[in-house]
This record gives sequence, structure tokens and C-alpha cells, in this order.
Amino acid sequence: MRGPRDAGRLANLSFLVERDRRDAFLEAVRALHQEHEHLREQVTGPLPPYSFVQAG
Repeated sequence: MRGPRDAGRLANLSFLVERDRRDAFLEAVRALHQEHEHLREQVTGPLPPYSFVQAG
């Protein structure tokens, strides 16, 4: 899910990750950083599930 637009960012994305897959997800983020060290990643969470519901 795309997050709110923010000036100066390439992307602002949200991912709903199952608890037992959290470590694998964070490892994937670390691998992304190793491949693209010029990019800055920021991981925030966990967020409540209602954060992923779009308003009608």
C-alpha cells in the first residue's frame, strides 16, 4: 500500500507482514540496503491493522 506523499522521498510504502515473517522481512530490507547503499530506508512499526484500510 502506498503511504502519503512526502517531498524528497522516492517512495513511501506500507507492508502488512505476518508476525512470524517479520525477521525475514527485515532481512530483505537489510539486503536491499546492501545492494543500494545510497538509499536510506526507514522501517516503522508495528502499526495497527486499521492503518491499512483505505477510506471509502
